[in-house]
Amino acid sequence: MQSAPARREHVQFADTLRGLAAVSVVISHFYGVYWYQRAAVLGLTRAQGLSENISVPIYIQWLHLPPVDFGAFGVAVFFLISGFVIPMSLSRSTGPAFLVARLFRIVPTYVVGFLISLAAIYLNTVGQGGVWPTPLSHVFIHMVPGLRDILGTTNIDGIIWTLEIEMKFYLVCALIAPLFRKGSAAVFLVPAAIVLGIQILAYLTAPSMIGLLGRMVFASEFISFMFVGTAFYYIHAGLLTERAGLLVASAIAIGFFSLWTVWPVGVLLAQAWNYAAAFLVFWTAFTFQRYFASNAFTKFFASISYPLYVVHAVAGYSLLLVLQNIGMRSSLALIVATSFAIGAAYLLHRFVEKPTQKLAKRLKSRPAVAGQLAPAE
Repeated sequence: MQSAPARREHVQFADTLRGLAAVSVVISHFYGVYWYQRAAVLGLTRAQGLSENISVPIYIQWLHLPPVDFGAFGVAVFFLISGFVIPMSLSRSTGPAFLVARLFRIVPTYVVGFLISLAAIYLNTVGQGGVWPTPLSHVFIHMVPGLRDILGTTNIDGIIWTLEIEMKFYLVCALIAPLFRKGSAAVFLVPAAIVLGIQILAYLTAPSMIGLLGRMVFASEFISFMFVGTAFYYIHAGLLTERAGLLVASAIAIGFFSLWTVWPVGVLLAQAWNYAAAFLVFWTAFTFQRYFASNAFTKFFASISYPLYVVHAVAGYSLLLVLQNIGMRSSLALIVATSFAIGAAYLLHRFVEKPTQKLAKRLKSRPAVAGQLAPAE
């Protein structure tokens, strides 16, 4: 197997898909989850409910005709993008240098965004004469994505589950960085080894570690799906032929869907088609890249995709609840909340994410694409 190419490159189709995935997730949360999963929204925001006379607008019903799930589709696209771009970085970086750069790339932006979420929760609880709902030690643990689910502390910001999986994927990739630098196809044995290893450990130790290992089983299934994106990177880099790469990608995807059938840990099997759709869209964009070149719209949303992921849910849901409870029309409340989320994300990108990106690049021994492309939300 030849070594991975060392050239610096920027893959526009990945940026385009990232921008579209970011929009897809916001549509899912503000124009879907908020209306149809009210108990989850109230649990996330710790807020009071809506007035009983507020109904679901007809355009929301049209937007979410079954079996459309924009959120699951967007998350799946983000996972595939990470699977594609992270090996591109590691092909010319050491594992430790990559992890340090990732921490500087991710944690500061998340902490600031999380503080905004905490402020919304404070206003929804203490600000309404209630009590703060979470131990402070759990708050501090939550500020480092990837620790909460390992330690089993309170899930304060429910949407972080995808970032927790991303962080574990980064660690796995850092550990096998030498294989990426060699361009070795042995990397595709790793997801199977992780899934089987955790499943066997869960079986042998049950029920003593059932909580932790259950969460790790959940994460391992999605980590395996991210290696579908890695197969496309190997095609892109000339490390696998197109036919071989598609066979590998398809085999991993089939294995992923099979896991949902055999071990449906916290996953709705009905969402599988959204992941299949993401696979097909990613494949199409990869194959016809000239039709998925960046434009002003997708470039903007790609640039703010990570801070938008971090800041939109808790604060955005809280704002929607407040606006509707004071009598604002649903359509105007949605415009205001969406504008708030986009504006806050841009400010986070401009004043937190970009400066820490520059710092992360200086900390790395060599330039890498991971400094340009955000983690999946």
